[in-house]
Amino acid sequence: MLQGLILNNFSESILMISAAIKAKIGYYAFKNLMKLKYYQLKAKKYILLMPFVYNEISTLKEIAKRKCSIARFGDGETALCNREGIHFQEYNDVLAQRLKEILKNNSCEKLLVCIAPHFNSSYALSPRGYNFVYKFFAKRGQIYINLLNLNYKYGSALISRPDVFKFEKKELDKYVSLLRNLWNGRDLLIVTGKNSRFVLSPELFDNIKSNEFIYGLSENAFVQYEELLNRIKSHSKDKLVLLAMGPTATVLAYDLAKEGYQAIDIGHLPSCYQITKNILSA
Repeated sequence: MLQGLILNNFSESILMISAAIKAKIGYYAFKNLMKLKYYQLKAKKYILLMPFVYNEISTLKEIAKRKCSIARFGDGETALCNREGIHFQEYNDVLAQRLKEILKNNSCEKLLVCIAPHFNSSYALSPRGYNFVYKFFAKRGQIYINLLNLNYKYGSALISRPDVFKFEKKELDKYVSLLRNLWNGRDLLIVTGKNSRFVLSPELFDNIKSNEFIYGLSENAFVQYEELLNRIKSHSKDKLVLLAMGPTATVLAYDLAKEGYQAIDIGHLPSCYQITKNILSA
């Protein structure tokens, strides 16, 4: 009886606290807070099992030091490995197999595979960033852990996503300087989808020597994989290849690295940078 009374009092206290928080921050904010707490609890056990991941600054320095290529794995690539399609790339058996091969059995010394970090980031994450990481591990943690080589040192996939961090102006300037160093004075070959948002923003790219674009499909680009690979290989290996083609870019980076090219799976860095800049100037 006493135990029941204690439980009732505890439940009433929780309800009162919940009601007070809800009244203070609003129903939808409270709902989002509870979702985040749920994701945090569920994600914790998977985060503890994660292999070593360089933070963003260390990842950029590793790329510069080793002159290596990078292949990034995020939610979309993980979904494809789990036999799920994503909004711009339908499921493909060959693509899924290639992604698994790169993620777990990467044998190319000139490629750094980059994955979702687990709170060892160089900068504090924004609320959006925290939501993404916790939600990702809560929903896909077990799948992700099974796909990884726990003895491998990975880079951070968030190097192209400054919009998920809470940057101070000086921090962003330093970060941009590290990015610009990767292509300083280089000839760039940019491979992206038709009607892509990828633009050569002066703040990021006014230090390059030259640029040329190769355009592929904006959706289901993997169907033209061999064509894209051959078009890239018709160019000099002295060019730095920037890839912005979703999961197709991940596989391209691997194959190009084996061929002696430096290829960076850069995603939508320019648009993410612009979002970050707008937040700082608001």
